[in-house]
Amino acid sequence: MSEDEFKQLCDETASFLGIRKLLTAEYRRELYRESDGHPYVIKILLGEVAKAGQLRKIDRIVAGREEILDALFERTYAGLSPAAKQVFLTLSSWESTVPELALLAVMLRPSNERLDVEAALEELKRCSFVETATSPDNNRFLNVPLVASVFGKRKLAVSTMKAAVEGNTEILRYLGAAQKADTQRGIGPRINAMFANFAAKIGRTSEAIDNYVPIMEFVAQKYPPAWLLLARIFDESTIENGLARAKNALDRDLESTPRAKEQLDAWQRRAEYCRRAEDWLGELHSLVELSTLPDTPFSIVSNSANRLNNLLHFHQFLDIYEIKILVRKLADSMAFRIASEGDPTDCSRLAWLYLRLDEEAEALRLSRKGLRSMRVMNTA
Repeated sequence: MSEDEFKQLCDETASFLGIRKLLTAEYRRELYRESDGHPYVIKILLGEVAKAGQLRKIDRIVAGREEILDALFERTYAGLSPAAKQVFLTLSSWESTVPELALLAVMLRPSNERLDVEAALEELKRCSFVETATSPDNNRFLNVPLVASVFGKRKLAVSTMKAAVEGNTEILRYLGAAQKADTQRGIGPRINAMFANFAAKIGRTSEAIDNYVPIMEFVAQKYPPAWLLLARIFDESTIENGLARAKNALDRDLESTPRAKEQLDAWQRRAEYCRRAEDWLGELHSLVELSTLPDTPFSIVSNSANRLNNLLHFHQFLDIYEIKILVRKLADSMAFRIASEGDPTDCSRLAWLYLRLDEEAEALRLSRKGLRSMRVMNTA
């Protein structure tokens, strides 16, 4: 590395670490001389300055570049906190780019000690044991430089943390292998793969799903689409109260996402879960909500009206105040579109909704409209 390249790297790294004001001209010259212009050595040495909060004497390490790195790795690794060591060994043992969110979740598995993983990552970033990249969906991905990874594997072989690290790595494998370039695809494909592997593991071995629930819930809290994946896992499992937990996962998804067409699947599945649990009020609420989403297909609106009419026919709870509110909401939504999208069947379904609201004149008008349309269709 030329001296000009060194100055640029030194300025960029020092700015990132917040230590630019600490670096004197003399210290920069010594740093360049003792690092032999090796970019990674420079980063590690500046990381030590950031950790100490003051300039540290640069020990003379006279040898080839590999020996320089080994000596620096040993010194830096020895100064890491136990949490940072476990995170570093975990990332080193899994030769793949890892979503930061997934790592944070994996470290929460029940058999792990409680660790401040975020603080550990900041520690590792400062000493350049971990590099980060940001995906287009604004999620951070972690990567251990190759030379540091090789060092980490050597340390893992004799570490008392080996069992814990292997447990962490086993779950990280559920993400599937990825390289730096894969960060451009965002976090979605990796999380989908992880949850699919969780589902397969649970189904194949009948393991207690609760071993994985803390991990999956943590991921979903940070990445809301995962609530839908978790809901399906709960629904298909044999866990106690699985259906109720599936419905709760859907509720968490709906609470954390904007009201838009993308919620359609969640509301449909929520209606199904409520129907299976014989929660009729919950089903009606779900049907009305999905029918009033933007751009919901009119066929879904009409089918929801039909289901609502059937429920009200077999379950006498129309006198409940909130039921009338739901009927009104669905009737208004359907009436707004029926002139341009409805057929005789749709007119009949809406007419029944108006009868539920004691609006007989409007129900009669729609019935006649439907009959006229039917005669026109038969004539044609």
